Amino acid sequence: MPGQRQPPVVLTDEASWDSLELTGSFVGQTAAHVDVTGCSLRGVALTGAEIDRLRLVDSVLEDCELSGAVLTRLSVVRVEFHRCRLSSLTATGATWKDVRFTDCKLDQANLRMTTWESSSFESCILVDAEFGSANLKGTRLHSCDLTGADFSAAKMDGASLHDSILERVRGGEAFRGVHIGTDQVLPLAFSVFSALSIRIDDDVARAPARDGRNRPLCGEADHPTDHIQELS
Repeated sequence: MPGQRQPPVVLTDEASWDSLELTGSFVGQTAAHVDVTGCSLRGVALTGAEIDRLRLVDSVLEDCELSGAVLTRLSVVRVEFHRCRLSSLTATGATWKDVRFTDCKLDQANLRMTTWESSSFESCILVDAEFGSANLKGTRLHSCDLTGADFSAAKMDGASLHDSILERVRGGEAFRGVHIGTDQVLPLAFSVFSALSIRIDDDVARAPARDGRNRPLCGEADHPTDHIQELS
């Protein structure tokens, strides 16, 4: 990737970083209309930062810290995230195109109403992540931990979830058209059953009669002696 090391840069409104190798800390800082193009970010700390209209294009982020960051109106195109921590990230409504996450941690990330195109997650932790009303059509989530993740009202047709943990995932009605492995059928089934209000009950109960008494099962006599005629 083009670019040489530059003097420390400052995160400000209207900042435009082009073809830079970036390191450093921007913890808790705020800015708006930030453009990052063709950059390599290594070990950059954006913990708790608040950035409105951040645009990331043709860049690579490695070992970066974005936990608790609030990124409103975020746009990400042709970007790779490697070994980054994005726990509790808030990026609702963001657009992601040709984006790849590898070995990243996004537990409890708020990614509601996001749009994904030609993107993938590999070996990522997405425990309790929020994907409600997101468009995840065709997205790959392979070998990820999706325990407790919420997909309510998401669009997931063509998404692939192979080798991912699907325990307690929410929003089972959204999984129409997804691709999974045979070992994932049972965990996902519980989520789908819950969404459809399907109850699993092994007990066979007798339906009460209108007069309040239990009716006999089919083939049973009303009383053991009902079919025995008295001898006169």
